[in-house]
Amino acid sequence: MKKTLFLSIFCIYSALLYSQEKFTVNIGPDFRITPIELKPNWKSDITRPVTNTDAHLSGSALTYFLNYNPATINWRFSLGQSFRYDLLYYSDSYNFEENHSNDPIKTLIVDYHLKAEKYFELKSETELSVQLGFSLMDSSTHFAYTRLTGDTVIPAYGQDGSYDFRAYSLAFGISGNKLGLKIGGYFVEKHQFESMNEENPFILPYIQLQYVIIRLNNK
Repeated sequence: MKKTLFLSIFCIYSALLYSQEKFTVNIGPDFRITPIELKPNWKSDITRPVTNTDAHLSGSALTYFLNYNPATINWRFSLGQSFRYDLLYYSDSYNFEENHSNDPIKTLIVDYHLKAEKYFELKSETELSVQLGFSLMDSSTHFAYTRLTGDTVIPAYGQDGSYDFRAYSLAFGISGNKLGLKIGGYFVEKHQFESMNEENPFILPYIQLQYVIIRLNNK
């Protein structure tokens, strides 16, 4: 459903894009910092494939954006995706109470972003900006639920789980003709990480570099 919705928005966006005056394509790395829990509290009654939440969420990702700039207002509207090959869970995760090493299971994780940015033009092609956004994060992080009964791990009715979650973002940026820098954070209200209380919101700070690889002006 999420992918279908994003694809529909993308197709509409692409059709409108070529009828407007300006668009750019940016690409660059995101550097995500250890999440900040707003209500720290342990709760875990289901044994899921245990991950290190800090390691799973933090790290780097490659991100691109398609940006539409209306000619009459200083706003920029963007659709983007982030890609990272990162930790999903540990292979021997059900023995997480014992002190021994486990093999990390990694996968390609994809995030989808929708952004709106107010920018202020300064001299020498420099801009300051404030950006708001909505993201569908941790796509492709599926796993099977299990329950722990004594020393036995059994399937939990064949149900599948996922670490995917929704996030709102706020960022402040500065950019020149080609290169831009943003510092911000994703605010996550609900999630499915077993190392946090599922009702525990958190903030995921990030630093983002973006380089303009395509700039077109349609007049």
